[in-house]
Amino acid sequence: MLKSHHNRNFSGATCIRSVARSLMLINSGQEEKLDFDDLPLGRIQAAFGYRARRGQLRASILVLLNEQPRNGYQLMGTIAARTASAWKPSPGALYPALAQLVEEGLITESKSEHGRVYQLTETGTIEAGKQPEQPWDDAAVRGRFGREERFALWREFRLLGAALHLAHASATPAQLAEITRSLKAQRRTVHRLLGEGHSL
Repeated sequence: MLKSHHNRNFSGATCIRSVARSLMLINSGQEEKLDFDDLPLGRIQAAFGYRARRGQLRASILVLLNEQPRNGYQLMGTIAARTASAWKPSPGALYPALAQLVEEGLITESKSEHGRVYQLTETGTIEAGKQPEQPWDDAAVRGRFGREERFALWREFRLLGAALHLAHASATPAQLAEITRSLKAQRRTVHRLLGEGHSL
């Protein structure tokens, strides 16, 4: 089961019910009635959202604090806003990064009516000037473009899950072996397209 703060109700039983309903519609020739907005699309997408590159959050914090002092909530919100919600750093990622920057002497932390506010030190300002102008730019591109394609991908994922559920229940050993070979080939194709060279 996928775990994130976005999917507390994403249980195994819910997935089984969702797949079972999909199977019923597919087997009765009613694919057009499939609802791709209930489960598990939204929660799967939340669990597999944008993954920041190494050092990207650090650079983003420095650049944003170079604009003005901000608290943690404002930093997370600004990054989300500038990436069309494609990248939403979690508190579990942001605050350790802030603590590390404080330890390095690049930012300071002070209390205010809006919580803990962070601002650059003189050394931090110099370091911020060395960062890309918009460290979040690739995440912003992901937020603006490709949404329909990503939804289409997860629609196919769900249909594939329904088909595999049917195969698990009714396919012969020879059919299962052929399906497994086909899936393995498709997985390698995906890795090749992504340039990862995965060999498993």
